[in-house]
Amino acid sequence: MSDKNHRQTSDRFTREYYLKKLNQNKVGYLAPLFFLIGNIIAINITPLIYSGFIDKATQGKYSTLVEILPVIILLLILHLARYAFFSITDYIWSEVSTKVQGELIIESQEAILKKSKSFFADNFTGGLVNKVGSFAIGFQALLNEYTYHLVPSVVTMALIFIYVGSKNLVLLIPFIMTAVIFGLLVVITKPKRKELNKERQTATTKFQGFLADSTSSIEVVKAEGAEDTEIRNIKRPLAVFTDAKTRAMVFSTLLGRATGYAGQFFTIIALLFAIYMYINQKIGLSMVLVMTSYAGSLVDKIQALSDFKINTQEIYNSTFEMAEIMMMEPDVRDPEEPVKLKIEAGEIEFNKASF
Repeated sequence: MSDKNHRQTSDRFTREYYLKKLNQNKVGYLAPLFFLIGNIIAINITPLIYSGFIDKATQGKYSTLVEILPVIILLLILHLARYAFFSITDYIWSEVSTKVQGELIIESQEAILKKSKSFFADNFTGGLVNKVGSFAIGFQALLNEYTYHLVPSVVTMALIFIYVGSKNLVLLIPFIMTAVIFGLLVVITKPKRKELNKERQTATTKFQGFLADSTSSIEVVKAEGAEDTEIRNIKRPLAVFTDAKTRAMVFSTLLGRATGYAGQFFTIIALLFAIYMYINQKIGLSMVLVMTSYAGSLVDKIQALSDFKINTQEIYNSTFEMAEIMMMEPDVRDPEEPVKLKIEAGEIEFNKASF
């Protein structure tokens, strides 16, 4: 099996294993989803309230501050609802995820304990501990990516396209252009991001495993007076780790700067487009505000989708090694119906023993 196919098999195993955990706790995860959707809707309604307020204000429909009061109260209620919905979602998911992480640690450790002695001779103790932790943490991290990046991004983008398109299909031009360009940027940079993240995770596991084993063997190190040797040995995996991490961070930073600049550029394009439509009396002033607000929101959500793709691959990279262990067939299996050992007779013999 090629390395690529091996990775895909591992990712599929992890995904299916996590989905099984979600199915076992579906009530704890599906219930807060309604609060999350409510939070997203409240966020996207806010610009419409502002635009309606501006429309009435420019038409002279407000003559006293008292008439503005209902708008202020509505905005305050929406903001309160947003934070309440988000807090409820976060609280319930955090509680259930902690429970599931504990189960994953136990199940991962069970998989390791079933391995033969030769397996432990070929693996650092510290590395195994790191793999167990990464597999458990990966569940929470992957859930966060889906619930706080993917779902809000998809729902928000759908709401923006539906609303703006219902007003005037021509207004969708800058939004479609933004989505296409950002999508191409994500596709083009994906192979390099994947490669760098894989190298960083591999180097991290090796370094942390070496460090943990060096610490756990401190009595032997002290007895041999090998402190300087251990430091020299640690420097090698540390150098590989820092190099891999630096290259991944530099690429990520440059990509972030590029997408940030592109985001600002497209926000300005959307604003100029809206102003042009306003000057030609195609839309009202309030729609200019909505276009500007939604352009910034769209860029944020496309960026979140880009981060989602990067982060999920990094999570799969971090769980890859533990998934390999869990898919591995044990070298030695206990019989399904073990027969109790019966000793009929026996003796101990010392033959030519000497000191």
